Amino acid sequence: MSVLLIGCWLVGFATAAPAELGADDTYSVGTSQPIPQEPWWDRMGDERLSAYVHEALGRNPDLNRSRALVRQADGGRIAALAGFAPTLSAGGTTTIAPLESLGFGFGLPFPPDAPKTYVLGGATVNANLQVDAFGGGVASYRAASQDLQASRADLEGASLSIATLVSEAYYDQVVANARVRVIERQIQSNQELLEVLQLRYEGGEATALDVLQQRQQLASTLAQLPTAKLLSDTAGQRLAVLLGRLPTALPPAADALPDPPPDVPVGAPIDLIEHRPGLRAAAARTQSARDRRWSAKAALLPTLGVQGTTGYQFIDRGEFFDQTYWNAGANFTVPIFNGGRTYGGLRQAQATFDAQAAAFEGALLAAVMEVEMALAQERRQRESVEALGTQLDAAQQAYDAAKDQYFGGLTPYLNVQAALGRLQAAELSLLQGRRDLLSARISLHEALGGPWTADLGQERVR
Repeated sequence: MSVLLIGCWLVGFATAAPAELGADDTYSVGTSQPIPQEPWWDRMGDERLSAYVHEALGRNPDLNRSRALVRQADGGRIAALAGFAPTLSAGGTTTIAPLESLGFGFGLPFPPDAPKTYVLGGATVNANLQVDAFGGGVASYRAASQDLQASRADLEGASLSIATLVSEAYYDQVVANARVRVIERQIQSNQELLEVLQLRYEGGEATALDVLQQRQQLASTLAQLPTAKLLSDTAGQRLAVLLGRLPTALPPAADALPDPPPDVPVGAPIDLIEHRPGLRAAAARTQSARDRRWSAKAALLPTLGVQGTTGYQFIDRGEFFDQTYWNAGANFTVPIFNGGRTYGGLRQAQATFDAQAAAFEGALLAAVMEVEMALAQERRQRESVEALGTQLDAAQQAYDAAKDQYFGGLTPYLNVQAALGRLQAAELSLLQGRRDLLSARISLHEALGGPWTADLGQERVR
């Protein structure tokens, strides 16, 4: 135990963040209140979405692969821990041979009553303990433990990505279904308007050109319906596969897109180190490289080991003789020259640490940038949705005015058709804009992470 404590003291436990990021730093926009403890999809008010995400976290094949990698890393940690325990081995031998083969007789005769064969046997137990005098074994164990933490963080990151993909596919299905309903409603409106024009044409109040233009408008709207249904089908199939289901039956979705809350707590940039699984994985790999660097340094130092053997042996040459025996000893090895292998391993370990530290710093800066970009994207997309809403109101008013003027005989039907086309396009544009706003919010949540990410993907890791 004292050797273990000495090794821990030599290795050290601190891991400093390589990037200069202070606790007082904040994002350019957004409230700096702490991020809620529960996952963001549970706060969207859609129980079906939450159920789909939790189903995917338990059944998605990619996550099952990540869980296997966690178990693999745990096996490496256990193997590294075995270096602190003594090794025990046991063995036994039994030999039967002609008596003449026992040494060299040099022609000397055996007694007449001597047996023709002899039996020789024994059993041994060997024990060996390598003393970790300079903490190299402790460093190797800590490195393996950090590798396990990195694998768990990778699993959490993969789980977060799956949750994001499920949410995007789900809302793609919702907006695709909504687009189908909007187009079907537009088809019905165009059909009703065509019937009115047909009656006016038969009464001499409209021209054949008016009827043909409206038929063209109806056909153009009808042509959009198959594509809209295809988008709905493909979104549902993609969602089914993410859930670990066969894409033969489409999962049901909500009837309308939700409106994301106006504000989302974003915390502080320094929180990303704990809230983003990818950053936790990078930090763990940096610490693992630091520990392996010390393990490589310890390989330049002397090694000390102790060993012992106890056993039992016998020989039967007509008369039975047996005895027990034991021995104990220690070995002390000083590395002198091995062709530069140890020094090369140290340089390799140092370079690996430098690379991991740089990767962690780059990942942290990229994470802060992703949050800032997501905040800007959501802010601009919200402005776009407001403008699209204003555009739809104006298009509706323009269409109503053009229709009134046409039926009043003040304008040709071409003005009505143009206004109707702009109105229907504005309806679809606003629908897509609201979908893009949701996508921006999902990207923001993925970039921020949260305290809840540490619980992702931990089920079924065995």
